[in-house]
Amino acid sequence: MSHIIEEHKVINVGSSAFLDNSSIFANPVSLDVVNLSNWRKCIFIVQIQNNIPGDPGEIAVKSCNDAVPTTKTNIPFKYRHSQPGTDTYSAWREDGLTEPWHTLFTAMGSDQIYEILVSADDLVGDDHYVCLNLIPAGDPGCMGSVIAILFEPRYAESINATVLV
Repeated sequence: MSHIIEEHKVINVGSSAFLDNSSIFANPVSLDVVNLSNWRKCIFIVQIQNNIPGDPGEIAVKSCNDAVPTTKTNIPFKYRHSQPGTDTYSAWREDGLTEPWHTLFTAMGSDQIYEILVSADDLVGDDHYVCLNLIPAGDPGCMGSVIAILFEPRYAESINATVLV
C-alpha cells in the first residue's frame, strides 16, 4: 500500500502564464500544460484574491495532444466553489454544458476558491496532457493564483517524475 505522500503531487501551473504578475483574468490565459500520463485525476485550485463582484469570467479545461499544445479540445469537468471569505463550499457540479463547449461562466467574488476536477479518462483519444484556460469577460480582471493537485497515481513513487512540460 502506498502512502499519502506518494499519492499526490502539488504544482504551480501559473508561473509561466502570469509574466506580468498582474491579473489571472486580464487576458485569455492558458496555464502550464500538465502531463497526466502517470495520474488519473487532477484538481485545479483557482484562488481569487480580489475581484469586482459580478465581473464574470470563463473557465475551460482543455485536453491537449502534446506539450505545445498543438491542438486543444474542451472536455467535461466537475467543480465547486467556496462562498467568498469562508471555507463553506457549494456541492460538486458538472460543467453544465454539452460538447463542444464545456465551459464554466461565473461571476467570481473576492477571497474565493474554485476547485476544478478533471479525470484523465475524459482526455480526448490518445491525449495525455491537460491545461486550464481562464478567459476574462471584462475589466479589470482579478488577482489570484492557480495550482494543480494530481492524485490517484498509476504508479506511486516516492519522487514523482515532472509533469510540467
